[in-house]
Amino acid sequence: MQEFLMFLSMPALLVWLILPVALLVLAAFSGWTRNPLKLDHCWRIASRLFEASMVSTVMVGILLLLGGGVPELGRQFGLYPDGLAVWMALLVAFIGWVILRYAENYLRGDPTRARFLPWFLTTLASVLLLLFTDNLLVLAGAWVGVSLALHHLLTLYGHRPEARLAALQKFIISRVGDICVVGAVLLLYRHYGTFHLPEMLQVAYTGVSGSLALDVASVLFAVAAILKCAQIPFHGWLLRVMEAPTPVSALLHAGVINLGGFLWLRLYPVFEGFTAGHLLLLSIGGLTAVVAVLAMMSQSSVKHALAWSTSAQMGFMLFEIGMGAYTL
Repeated sequence: MQEFLMFLSMPALLVWLILPVALLVLAAFSGWTRNPLKLDHCWRIASRLFEASMVSTVMVGILLLLGGGVPELGRQFGLYPDGLAVWMALLVAFIGWVILRYAENYLRGDPTRARFLPWFLTTLASVLLLLFTDNLLVLAGAWVGVSLALHHLLTLYGHRPEARLAALQKFIISRVGDICVVGAVLLLYRHYGTFHLPEMLQVAYTGVSGSLALDVASVLFAVAAILKCAQIPFHGWLLRVMEAPTPVSALLHAGVINLGGFLWLRLYPVFEGFTAGHLLLLSIGGLTAVVAVLAMMSQSSVKHALAWSTSAQMGFMLFEIGMGAYTL
């Protein structure tokens, strides 16, 4: 039975491994071609890839429950298949698939349609790569890739002053967040001597003592999460991105704005107890949750109310992480 489960695990994990690469190749081709028929084919192929992602993710989740040796096999491919990765991958693939189906008709006849698809696929490929990898260098690179690809989507309507302002504000905030993530990853390497998360966790579980590098890394990761999750006082870009096309603002909920929470849920075991980063998440997240909920109820615009609601929900998520309620 165990051998049969291992046999089923191989194709599911291979799809996980190949999917981000396939999305990037399709993004490159769709950005290069000027043939309308080939571009329409790219939209259909992208939809099939997201469907394949959902099927393979469900299979990986079932095999995890059955104990098919998926974690050990996945690490041979540089993957980190666990319950968190499965739920997030399913969320990203499903919402990405829905947005793609909607945008195909929503942007038909729009001059930005040809630019939308390649950057949309690049954004989600970067998100999936971040979810799947067990190497923190790859994770940091994917984090940067998400924000750079998203910037091109936010500037689809470059003739709108508010859209340009939102993109500029998001670009600056994202670069600060990128620097924080890269710096924190390097500090973790200095403390643990490896970039591989399983090895890092193995050392952490042995009860190794903390260090200044670990404390500073927790603060940098907290700042990166706060910026990515549009927390007060860095929430203004989320309200302004409503100037972008509707599929772009919807894309934020496909594993983009909540990546700060995922980052902490993935890495919290490497930190010892309650750190300065936890305190930062607890205070800023709790403040944002309260203020954003009150602001949401006073909005006359549905889009702005949804933006404040998103900010509040992300704040509540970071507040829970700050308390150490990771399972919740």
